[in-house]
Amino acid sequence: MKTNCRLTTLLVSLVLSFAEVPRSDGELEQHQCNELGFTSVSCSTCKRFEEIVADESLTDECLQCCQEAKSSSKKYASAKLVYDPRWLSADPELRGFVNDRATDHPALELEPTLYAKTVLLMSEEGADADDVDVINIKRWKVDSIADYLNEHLDEQ
Repeated sequence: MKTNCRLTTLLVSLVLSFAEVPRSDGELEQHQCNELGFTSVSCSTCKRFEEIVADESLTDECLQCCQEAKSSSKKYASAKLVYDPRWLSADPELRGFVNDRATDHPALELEPTLYAKTVLLMSEEGADADDVDVINIKRWKVDSIADYLNEHLDEQ
């Protein structure tokens, strides 16, 4: 039993040693923030988050990815919500968005795909199919998904 624990600790340490390090200014790269699920989060939200959540490392990641309120947000021409349809029964927030709110966004395409991670694929006007920003939205609330799309999806 102790051997398994030590082996697990060694493997975790090894993986963490090869993880990408933050930029020298203390901020994470945009793609790292996207993978962590911190997209266009304001610094004031991270500070409120810090008061509620007791996980210091999670709060630190949020603060490294946050943007000041004055920054303008990037607009995308289209979005695709990729999700595993089997996950709908286990995630009431995703189910609520897919069933009730997805139709509010004409530029959003739903793509149920077995074994897929729950992500938004955001595309700019005229971009190649491979040139998309991937936003991990697993466990996001219905309103958070809708707010993100309202802020970043140009549906005019």
